[in-house]
Amino acid sequence: MIASSTFFLLNFIVLILINIALLLHNRFIKAIGIYGIIMTLLSLPLEIYLGGPLIEWYTVFGSLVYVGLLSYNIASLNSK
Repeated sequence: MIASSTFFLLNFIVLILINIALLLHNRFIKAIGIYGIIMTLLSLPLEIYLGGPLIEWYTVFGSLVYVGLLSYNIASLNSK
């Protein structure tokens, strides 16, 4: 339980820092950054108040979608 809580807390911090850095980049698709911030800001209160495996899976799949969107953004930057 402690390892899982630590992972999701660190995941929250890393996603916030990545979003801040990417939103300041002028060629980054801003909608992807907004998705990342919303997903991150929703996952922390849900983890604190509800907890459990459902919220952990929400965070995992939300993060995977975010990684996919970042990959799309990088691919679109490289094709220009």
